[in-house]
Amino acid sequence: MTVDLISAGGLLGQRYRLVVPLSVTGASTLWRGSDLLLDRPVTVRVLRHCLATTTEIERFLAAAVAASRLANPVAASTYDADTVDDPEPITYLVTEWVVGEPLEQVLAEGPLTVARARSLVLPLVRLLAQAHAHGVTHGHLRPSDVLITRHGDVKVLGLAIAGALPGSPRTRDPAGSDVRAAGAIFYAALTARWPYGAAYGLGAAPYDSEGRPRPPRQVRAGVPREADAIAAAALRLPDSPRPPLHTAEEFLIALQRLPGDSDDRRAPLGPHLAHPTTSHTHLAPPPLLPPARRRRRFSRRVLLIVMILLVVGAVSWWAGASLGRVRGPDSSAPPPVSPSSPGSVPVTGAVLPLGSVEDFDPPPGDGHEHAELVAAAHDGDLTTAWLTDRYFDDARFGGIKPGVGLRIDLGRPMQVSEVELVVPNPGESIELRAGDTAGALPSDYPVVAATTAGDTHAVLRPSDAEAHRYWLVWLTALTPVPSGYQGGISEMVFRS
Repeated sequence: MTVDLISAGGLLGQRYRLVVPLSVTGASTLWRGSDLLLDRPVTVRVLRHCLATTTEIERFLAAAVAASRLANPVAASTYDADTVDDPEPITYLVTEWVVGEPLEQVLAEGPLTVARARSLVLPLVRLLAQAHAHGVTHGHLRPSDVLITRHGDVKVLGLAIAGALPGSPRTRDPAGSDVRAAGAIFYAALTARWPYGAAYGLGAAPYDSEGRPRPPRQVRAGVPREADAIAAAALRLPDSPRPPLHTAEEFLIALQRLPGDSDDRRAPLGPHLAHPTTSHTHLAPPPLLPPARRRRRFSRRVLLIVMILLVVGAVSWWAGASLGRVRGPDSSAPPPVSPSSPGSVPVTGAVLPLGSVEDFDPPPGDGHEHAELVAAAHDGDLTTAWLTDRYFDDARFGGIKPGVGLRIDLGRPMQVSEVELVVPNPGESIELRAGDTAGALPSDYPVVAATTAGDTHAVLRPSDAEAHRYWLVWLTALTPVPSGYQGGISEMVFRS
């Protein structure tokens, strides 16, 4: 080789070009790289075997596999991993290149409002709750691992990997350490102080006579008692007015019950964010293969791509066929939603173009409900979906709010004869509401139809024949899922 494999310009697996080193941590180096096959920037972490033990290498690979199996839009995606030994043995991991502003830079400008702090920490804790439920931890969570994109979305770096790097701190309770770290981040968001001494560009929190950080209300005036109690409980301060939060799920429930408002969720951004990343909804990525030489996998990769193209083509044809037809007036049951039985009943009206679609989560909601997934509700692909947050206690949003939904702007007042929906799971209770102005509350849109999806297919027919510009697909009850309740919309079609 004329270029060192692990220097700038080095090529890994005949695909990933190393561009600029970003940091060195013991045996590993983090690089900005380029995926030559897909022509996109990536992050590449290179682990040199000569500086790591066999146990550390195995732990690193196991963490890569664990991260690849966890599908969550908040976590930076894991793309690939492999081991090569020319000219020296190394293992590398390829992950999503995320353009965003680290939370530590945001907090350098001062503390956040409670609503904004909640909206930034909530996705982080939700991710931890899902990861811990699958036995995956972050392991070394810091404010620099939490990025805010230009669109205001939260991205978390290093899930599973950070705690598996050689030299990373290890504890007997990594899940509990994640919860305390998230609590420290929430504390810092409320106070712009770090509870464990000066770090990450933040000043140290004031301590009491026992050497413990003082609660946020004693550091910054105006912090509500509820937020103060949650931060103290997550840090397990002995004088907390509520029991300690031992798990990410407990932390998540507490944050969901914390009152929010319409405060802007978008963080201040610098000029270095001129080209933000965009979020897409995908099925869970397949687990990574064990390390192997690229030349043995090339033919299998080509075959896999061909198979995927065939499957996507078949699903797209079926989705267009099944959503292009509805049951006739004499039918007592909806056509089954399955590739083997697309249905063949006549069309009752022309499909209306949807001018714009956005998530609708008015007070007492926090103002947004997975805005990054909205496009999946009308992309013609039944394998993707807009999903609500996961709620606890009961199917009616845990008693937190009356509903959540999608608001559709048709561009001008139009008559709608029916709205056909495909939902991820049966049992959702859904209302169709309509209005002539873009109101801020669900009461601004009178109910024109309602149903409960007996299966994954539902049809809503307005009770009046009036033309309206704004339509609201409003979920009022969710369906049971592991560890709570959740709803969503896989596809929707409006007809005249």
